[in-house]
Amino acid sequence: MNTNMSYIKKRYNSALEKFIEKVRRDSNIIAAFSYGSITSDNLWGKSDIDIWLILKENSKKVYKQYSLVEDDIDFQVELYSRNYFIELVDSPQNQNFFRTVLNESNLLFSTDETIEKLFNGDKFLGDRDKEENLLKSAIYGIICVKKAEKLLLVEEELVDGFSLIQKLVCHIACIEIALNNEFRGREVISQGLNLNPDFFNCTYMTLIKNEVTILSLVKILELCKEYIEERKDVLFHPIVRWMKEEGEIRGVSMINEYLKKKYNISNDGNELTDTYNWLAERDVLIKVSESIKLMDKSKVTFEEAAYYYNFDSDI
Repeated sequence: MNTNMSYIKKRYNSALEKFIEKVRRDSNIIAAFSYGSITSDNLWGKSDIDIWLILKENSKKVYKQYSLVEDDIDFQVELYSRNYFIELVDSPQNQNFFRTVLNESNLLFSTDETIEKLFNGDKFLGDRDKEENLLKSAIYGIICVKKAEKLLLVEEELVDGFSLIQKLVCHIACIEIALNNEFRGREVISQGLNLNPDFFNCTYMTLIKNEVTILSLVKILELCKEYIEERKDVLFHPIVRWMKEEGEIRGVSMINEYLKKKYNISNDGNELTDTYNWLAERDVLIKVSESIKLMDKSKVTFEEAAYYYNFDSDI
């Protein structure tokens, strides 16, 4: 570490110590976490210090944000009441984010045994979180694939195609991370590169080291498509399992409702059908339609896209 970085780290650690001394004197605060640049090797002269402060239990759910200053360093502070914080960490909708931050954080102090157990808890994804992470990343990956094919193969749009391929590779990195039972960090590409250097050297490193052309982007797109194809059994297992259990035709709106309720996956832009159609193209699902009314009092019926599981499928 050079002299300048040593000085920066010393300055930030000194400010953090002074800040925590004040925090400890506040009897309302029972725990403090630091996360982000201060807990990694990514500090620089304009870094903020990210802090979670946990309050004694309150009858109300408390969440507040503050931008505080110590020794001319900005502290981005989030304040949580105790039970609300525990609820957020344990909630399926929020668990991935909070667990990721906890795993990368430092517990600066605590007077609460439960908070300490949360911090010292699982450092690896449980089966439920793994399943959700894989499905979400795969769905977003399929959406990117469809858009990238149009941009690169039909419109030959280099700039937008480049941006979309970057997003696709990031989704693949999230898949790789979940497959290895890890929580996502802030730098998913670096994390993915450590886990699967062969793939990400051929994709992401190619993007940033070589001249970008339509042909080079198409090659990366094909590698990403192969990656998803080879892992489709595990990536889309939640959808396949549910459709198999249902054993009957299910309209898109019903499938979407299930994914929203079970995995908090929203149908933004009506793009979930990209995944259902992708599975139908591989004969995992069979696409049909069923009559629906747009409103309960409607007299006109429309045909909604619908699917059922193909019991001859090998998934």
